[in-house]
Amino acid sequence: YRRLITSMRDGIYQTDAAWAITFLNPAGAAFLGFADPEEAIGTSFREMFVDRSDYDRMGGELAEGRFVEHRRVWVRHASGRHICVEISANAIQNEAGAFAGVEGSFRDVTQNVHLETQARERSERISAINQIANVINSSLEAGMVFESIVIELRKLVRFDYASVALHNDEAGGFDIHQLFPERHSIKARDLASENCAAWVAREGRSLIVGNLRSGDSPFAGQFPEAIKSCVGAPLYASGRIIGALIVGSEREDAFSRHEVEILEQLAPHVAVAISNAELLDNLQKSLEEVTQAREKLHEANEELKTLDEMKTNLLSNVSHELRTPLVAVMGYTDMILNGKVGPVNEVQQEYLGITLRNVEKLVTLSENL
Repeated sequence: YRRLITSMRDGIYQTDAAWAITFLNPAGAAFLGFADPEEAIGTSFREMFVDRSDYDRMGGELAEGRFVEHRRVWVRHASGRHICVEISANAIQNEAGAFAGVEGSFRDVTQNVHLETQARERSERISAINQIANVINSSLEAGMVFESIVIELRKLVRFDYASVALHNDEAGGFDIHQLFPERHSIKARDLASENCAAWVAREGRSLIVGNLRSGDSPFAGQFPEAIKSCVGAPLYASGRIIGALIVGSEREDAFSRHEVEILEQLAPHVAVAISNAELLDNLQKSLEEVTQAREKLHEANEELKTLDEMKTNLLSNVSHELRTPLVAVMGYTDMILNGKVGPVNEVQQEYLGITLRNVEKLVTLSENL
């Protein structure tokens, strides 16, 4: 039985009443970053919880006699990094009925969590883009479009300032339309020649400034004093850059690469809203691409669910149909072989030994399925 436990792919653990680890199988030790199970013995399982509230909630449920099943919590790896584990736990009681420790199993699901997070972020991004595109389809009135852009963009990106810069053909510069926190405009003639939109149009790519107040940034005067960093994404229409979508933050180096990509993906839809109704055909194509991407994401999620169910069913069947009877056969054969149910002669010992070895081979085969 102990051999089965130590060879399982899930982590199996047991603690004392103080939550110090008293047993950990090799898989569990590997998940938590220990060189071997012995290294983990005596380690406080409680101190591994990243969020103490997870431990408090789990401990409270166990104290009430409830079984904790498939709970996802973040714990500290031996290397110091954080991993997400899916843990099950059951309270151990001593002969007097008092709490004596915890036993259960866990598995590392960090990669699954990251994949789910990426899928969720992609879904939110597609939803926001789709919402903006729907508003563009329903109305060409710029005020409504700008309001929708701010509302939807704030669901995905944290910012303290937002504006749209549009090229003014007559003045030869860019008009700035501030959208957040309050609405007002700055004409091209009142704006310095070197500004975010001019840089984006000249370079043909996004502008990222981590510290506007460093002393040598030529763009600082374009923003309120409190704004310390900014991103400007180009707005393309009719094969040329017509302006820029600009956001700013009161924090230095506030915008991640992921947030810049969100702005770059939203920028084409903003450009469509600002241009004219002749570009609605191109907008419809963009909507179809978004819908197809959402359908593919849904199909991929359904396929992942199906594969996960198949894996779970297979492991369950193997455990129930093979492991349980094999463990019983191993146990009773071992008892007979060791003379615990009566004397055994040498021939019987030989045959029983052959039987036990073959049963162990079957156990090994079932573990390697």
